[in-house]
Amino acid sequence: MPVKFTAGKAVMITVGLTLAAAVLFPALKSHQASTARQVTKDRLHQIGLALHSYHEQYQTFPPAFVQGPDGRMWHSWRTLLLPYLGERELAAQYRWDEPWDGPHNRELAAKCPPVFQSPHWGTEPGQTNFYAVVGRRTAWPAQHAIGIERALDGPSNTIHVVEAAPVAAWIEPHE
Repeated sequence: MPVKFTAGKAVMITVGLTLAAAVLFPALKSHQASTARQVTKDRLHQIGLALHSYHEQYQTFPPAFVQGPDGRMWHSWRTLLLPYLGERELAAQYRWDEPWDGPHNRELAAKCPPVFQSPHWGTEPGQTNFYAVVGRRTAWPAQHAIGIERALDGPSNTIHVVEAAPVAAWIEPHE
């Protein structure tokens, strides 16, 4: 026997669904925000481990950028970290004999490793949300590399990378 819906039943169902959505939606949004925070923390942790692996090999952290023969910023710290982030194939494709925006390297801009993007932002493909903190008394004094012993507050208390709105291509040496 078919169930008959009256206008009253339809209103009750609609009200019930609306109340359920009102209760569940904030919980879902809160869960999504919590998940995004955890993903960002995990990615920053990966970057931190890569920085230390780089340091272990070269006895310095990477410079914020590598200057080219023309005096311009050619390569970003992000490209220097690729092999330490499990991105050896992408690192092998990158050409160190041309600037980041050279004809070949420009094609790699769309291949941004997820570790350089935060889920908090509507990041365009190829853009990054993670930037080096560059300055005279930081772990990133521009194109100069520093060793762990120069981290005045100790390496675990030193801010290397921050999250911000995406304004740069991940391969661009934009601190």
